[in-house]
Amino acid sequence: MPSLFPLEDTRDLICAPGTVIDIGGGRLELSLKELTEYQFLGFNDGHPRDLPTGLFYNTKGLQIWGDITRLPGYRQTEDEINLLHTFKDQIANWIVEGCTIVDMGSGDTRKVLPLLAHLERLGVEVQYFALDLSKEALEQTMAELAPEFQHIRCFGLWGAFSDGLNWLRTVKSPKLILSLGSMFGNDEFSLAVSRLEEWKQVMGPDDLMLLGLDACTYLPELWDSYHDPSKVWESFVRNGLEYSNEVLECNWYREEDWDVTGRIDEVPDVVHRFSIVAKRDIYCPPLGLYFSAGEEVDFFEAWKYGPERMRSQFKLAGFDELYKWQTPGNRPFFEYLLANADFGKN
Repeated sequence: MPSLFPLEDTRDLICAPGTVIDIGGGRLELSLKELTEYQFLGFNDGHPRDLPTGLFYNTKGLQIWGDITRLPGYRQTEDEINLLHTFKDQIANWIVEGCTIVDMGSGDTRKVLPLLAHLERLGVEVQYFALDLSKEALEQTMAELAPEFQHIRCFGLWGAFSDGLNWLRTVKSPKLILSLGSMFGNDEFSLAVSRLEEWKQVMGPDDLMLLGLDACTYLPELWDSYHDPSKVWESFVRNGLEYSNEVLECNWYREEDWDVTGRIDEVPDVVHRFSIVAKRDIYCPPLGLYFSAGEEVDFFEAWKYGPERMRSQFKLAGFDELYKWQTPGNRPFFEYLLANADFGKN
């Protein structure tokens, strides 16, 4: 394990580029089990049953997710890539020498590559940390990414968002937090605000956040984004449900018992939700589960907030919106550059 603390400057990190650093990944299975028990089994505190998003992003789930981002009807990833390619020079102007760039939920890093490649051409010395849940996926990404750059030192961070939040508290050099792919801000409004507030607390006066969010509210396109004819999305959902059996150490889910569907709600904000619907009465005594035929469980929400609603989120969370970019062709994807009110006062 390389020395990590304190990190006054991540350029002094004592490990080779391409290293995957365990900042909590070794505890992920236990943490995910506890969260699943709380959200799915312990729903009697007045909240409906829910399935943690982390269930769907195991190693197999990430592979399926890569297929989803290339579906013709799922345009969000390509929209964000086009945006970052078009405005890479403007975004790069905000990134200082020695900056620590932390990519929350990095996936295969396709989205961030236009920006990293531009920084490399400019010769800007920065450290790029890709955070994800899958150690295997991070190791593969780092093996491919790290040798490509001379000026950018690339590392993997193996852990959950909460681990990334704690890790960022130790980093004192200027930071750029990347929330690409509609990660932050993509919750019920008040919850989105409270979660943004947590990230603001780890940002100093020289730190920035780049937050991308899809804002598609055209219902036919929105539906097609999550319901493809080849049922790649359904395979993604069912893989997460099967993984929940492993996490809970009990086979409560059987494919033949459940239909996978979804719905779009428009009030007070537009949101797509996936649902599973019980085909018959289902009993699982070891977990104390009972579902009557026709009962639904909602999960994996995708909220579609436009710039005005996001501006309200940012203000309530204590952020200043420094700049906003939109995907060319008036595509409904936006990238927001955020900072604390004290930005640049050091």
